[in-house]
Amino acid sequence: MKFLTKQDWETLLSKLCISKNKGTGQNKETASEKIETLFIEISQIIQDICVSKRYDHTTFGLSMTFFHYYTCFNDTRRINTTELAFACFFMSTKIQFLNLEIKSIIKDYNEYIKNKPAQDKKIEPDFIKYEIQLYSQLGYDLDIETPYQMYYLYLGPLVDKFPAMKDKEKLEKLKHFCFNLINDTYTKPLSIYYHPKIIYLSCLIFTIKFLDFNEIDIDILLRGENLELIGECMEYIYDIYAKYIENS
Repeated sequence: MKFLTKQDWETLLSKLCISKNKGTGQNKETASEKIETLFIEISQIIQDICVSKRYDHTTFGLSMTFFHYYTCFNDTRRINTTELAFACFFMSTKIQFLNLEIKSIIKDYNEYIKNKPAQDKKIEPDFIKYEIQLYSQLGYDLDIETPYQMYYLYLGPLVDKFPAMKDKEKLEKLKHFCFNLINDTYTKPLSIYYHPKIIYLSCLIFTIKFLDFNEIDIDILLRGENLELIGECMEYIYDIYAKYIENS
């Protein structure tokens, strides 16, 4: 999967009004809030689907990656959020060869929208249009990884490298905090610019610093990694929580 270039990323952030350097003026701030609300809403819908269908976080991550690419290529002002969320979920199951029938997805969709506002209801959703549109825009390049895969791949060696992490209570606290951070990164389109390992490492460093786990030598942990990209990514992760931190 090809990631956005730095220029693409800045253009996207400007278009979505969610850059680190907040704009001035009532209209731009309102647009930023609308986009942030949209991302959180889609994230919650896809989480609800994955939980109800008992799918793991890889499916959630793939679904959200598809959604973020959709916002990159298309106008988000007139989308049906629930329909798009289910379409992205359906696409993620396909590339994982989970073989779900579209009739089953439509049934789940209709069940989900029963208590939704009238303007977001569409009894016969057209998931295929999103699929064809996105596959074409992505050049059928569907080799997608998620930070969750990196989380499971690298946490084992972390314990071996730093004996202090053999403390089960500390390890569970670190794992839980880091995993929740990865979940929250999907409220911004980080997955279409940063490699999953960069996002995982950024969440891990954020966790280590927040929990004051000084037993883990960050210099050793990041040896050979792209420190500039990790620093950038951590800034965006901090921005997710900044308003809560500032108001606490």
